[in-house]
Amino acid sequence: TDKPCMDSIMESSISDLYVESEVLVNTMRTAETLEKLVFLGSAEETVSRGPIHDTEQSDSQMQFVPIMCQLLDQCIAHNDAKQFQNDYHGDFAGKSAQFKASYYIERIMKYSKASPSSFVLSLVYLERFQVETPNATLTSKTLQRLFLVAVMTASKYLDDISCGSQRWADIAGINTAELLELELDFLFSLQFRLAVHPREYERRAADLLRFRAHQEAAAASRAAAAAAGSFSST
Repeated sequence: TDKPCMDSIMESSISDLYVESEVLVNTMRTAETLEKLVFLGSAEETVSRGPIHDTEQSDSQMQFVPIMCQLLDQCIAHNDAKQFQNDYHGDFAGKSAQFKASYYIERIMKYSKASPSSFVLSLVYLERFQVETPNATLTSKTLQRLFLVAVMTASKYLDDISCGSQRWADIAGINTAELLELELDFLFSLQFRLAVHPREYERRAADLLRFRAHQEAAAASRAAAAAAGSFSST
């Protein structure tokens, strides 16, 4: 039987043909408005959490962000193609997002200033969430709410500074009251188990690196095949 991504996409080759759309959810704050909100201090509260990150370590974690963009684009395309988006009708489901996960990741990173490590940690939280809620896979219908809440939770737990709920809601295009309810649902599903052992974090980081290696090997194979075909036709 077909299984939803996350782990299965690490192990198999999935078509990277997916539809690009430039249409955004109407309720999302525009880029111009959000630019004015980023780190203005008085515009919105911030909360202090966790140790201050080492700059060099944070830079080394940055490599995982573009890998996640590619992974989640393929993951959601795969899950939508298998119609897993019709299996879950809970609070984290909404209308199908008319944008790719890679766009959303870049939007979240730009306007929340969440650390790259928070994005990797969000994958651990999503894995735990899916154990408790098996039908709630990442699809175009859950991306907007579920992924953002996972990153927000990771950022609040891990980062020395995390932006307030109003800005997170603006990034997601939902109202603050709904976001707070989703956050609470997410925490209860995780049974408030937010601590992650370094080995668990390293395992997920290693999964991302293996995914990148697989994609690079597949791309090299396609290029070699194309070059061979071109040579044989001359």
